Formats: sequence, C-alpha cells, structure tokens
Amino acid sequence: MPPPSARLIARDLAALPLWYGDNEGAVLLPNAFEIAKDTPIAALPNVERRCFYEGSDLSEIENVIPWGWSAAVAKRIRRLGVNPSRLPDKQQLERLRELSNRSLSVELLRALVADGFELEVGMPEILRSPDEVRRFVEQYTQTILKAPWSGSGKGLWRGIGQYNLSVERWSNGIIRRQQFVVGELFQNKTIDFAMQFYSDGVGEVHFAGYSLFRTDEKGAYKGNVLLPDAAIEQRITTYCNGEKPHALRRWLCNYFSARVAPHYKGYFGVDMLCFDKGDGQYGLHPCVEVNLRMTMGMVARMLYNKYIASGREGFFQIDYHDQPSVLLANHLERLKHQPADTYLSLTPVNHDTRYHAWVIMS
Repeated sequence: MPPPSARLIARDLAALPLWYGDNEGAVLLPNAFEIAKDTPIAALPNVERRCFYEGSDLSEIENVIPWGWSAAVAKRIRRLGVNPSRLPDKQQLERLRELSNRSLSVELLRALVADGFELEVGMPEILRSPDEVRRFVEQYTQTILKAPWSGSGKGLWRGIGQYNLSVERWSNGIIRRQQFVVGELFQNKTIDFAMQFYSDGVGEVHFAGYSLFRTDEKGAYKGNVLLPDAAIEQRITTYCNGEKPHALRRWLCNYFSARVAPHYKGYFGVDMLCFDKGDGQYGLHPCVEVNLRMTMGMVARMLYNKYIASGREGFFQIDYHDQPSVLLANHLERLKHQPADTYLSLTPVNHDTRYHAWVIMS
C-alpha cells in the first residue's frame, strides 16, 4: 500500500502524463480534477478527449502504462473495468517486484566488474543480520544504508561510523520486513545524473537519453536541469573520461536486454553520480540504483525534446509544502513576476495542493 506522501503525489501530479504521453492516448485523472481555462494544460492538443475519470468506460482500453507496476496498481486498474488480459498476471508482477529490489544494483555492479569495468567505488554489501550491519557501519567513517524497496530518496540511512540505537532500530525494522539492507560507502558527489532506457518487453533495451538532476541533503529528488543530451554529456565528461559513459551505456543496453527486457516493457532509469576522490581526481559511480519505472528524469527529457526550443536552458522542479496556502502563494507570485515564456505550471495548484510540477526557463 503506498504511503500517504505517495498518494498525495499521485493526486496532485495526476495531470503530468498529459504533457509527455501520446496525444492519442488518455490519462486517468481523479474525479475532482478540473481543467481551468487560460492555463497551460487547457492549451494541450485534444486535452478534453484525453481525460478519463474513475467512472469512464475502460473496457476497450488496449494498453495500460502506469508510472510503475505493483500488485496494488494492477488491482485498482482491474476494478476500473480494464480487461485483465491487458495487465500483468500475478507471476509477472512478482517478477517485476524482484527486479525492483535494490539487490539488482549489486548484481549489476558485480557483472560489470566481471566484464572488466574498473569500479571506482567500493562494492555494495547485502547485510542480513544486525551483526553484519554493525560490522559494516563501524568499519567505515561514512556509509549509506538502503532498504531493498523504497521510494526515490526514501529508505536511506546515513552512517557516521557508529552503531547506535537509532541505526539498530531502523536497520532491524528493514531486515524484519524486507530481509536485508544494502550497505554502501558514502561518496562526496559532484553531480547526480542518470541514463534513461526503454525496454520493448521482448528482448531489446535502447538508450533513451540523459538526466541531470538535483537532490536535497537527504537524497530526495528536487528537480532536473533541462538541457540537450549533448550538453549533459559534456558536463558529465568534465568529471570522467569521455569514453567511459559511452562504454557504460553500451554495456548496460546489452545487460538489460538480457536481464530486464523479457519481463518489463517501458521506460526506466539508472541513477549514477560523479564524486570527488581528492587531489583533483574524480570518479564515476556507474549504478547508484535502478528505477524500474517511469522517472522524473525521463519526464524532463521528454519535456525538453517535445516543447523547448533549441539553445534554451531551464529547470524542471517538483515543489512540496505542507501548507497548501504557501504553495499557492508561490505559484501566484511567479505568475505575477515571471515573463510568460519563462514560467510554465505543469499541474494545477489550488487550495489543497501539496505537490506542484513546474518549469522555469532561462
């Protein structure tokens, strides 16, 4: 069952697929959703025809593309009247759940090293007991512990060389519910980025673009820089050998074609980072995690490719505020002071909105 924060995101950002989805497809929206006139959403092609609601007749739907698959999502869609043959069955959902585990990142890094790729970060460890967690945390001055299943930027614990009561309670709870935690060395990162891919669901995975993003001090996603792929790659290669991302990209396409493509159809992303090794040297972390679902980075890539004129730069941002009145006030302030061609509100903002997706252009 999604936590309250995820349910709020699903409600407040429900209109986001209207921007990146196929203009011939429909988007399932909350029944209370209204398209206000004189807003950017109202100007999208065929927008009224593309809006489906909970009471719509979905029996003739041929293809369903959720943000990510889960048993809860499949059950909800079945209840809405979609033909079950259009949905993954129980066995397929379980397979997708296994592939969404952070252990896939560990497996991937081991395969990468076995094929001769020089790993500049320590190999992550799967820690299955309190004693293993204690040993790992106390062995290194700075670590990151990760829950096998969690939302982006969630399920993380920063270790500082001490196995105290807080670490013990958090890790024991994760191990009890999810069987293990993943331990990694903390890196002094310089940039966060991702490679985005598309799987055909049969046997081929293709590179779909780069994502250059920002996170807060806790690792939670904040937004994406809007740039062409070539410009993002240029920034990445200021911190690593220019050929390394190309070689990694080719290897990942081959790896995922065999490992993921037979089980999953759709976009997914691999989060990476460059980090400061000291003495003017930088390293590349080739797989922080695999997100086997649509990602905000892929949304940003599509927004840039679909709507933004060549040569312009911008930022795609997701705002959150626990006081909806503050979020609304911020939105109205931008509307008032930002030139019309620099601020674009992608999702509605009203009296109870907590999350807002928007774009600011240079």
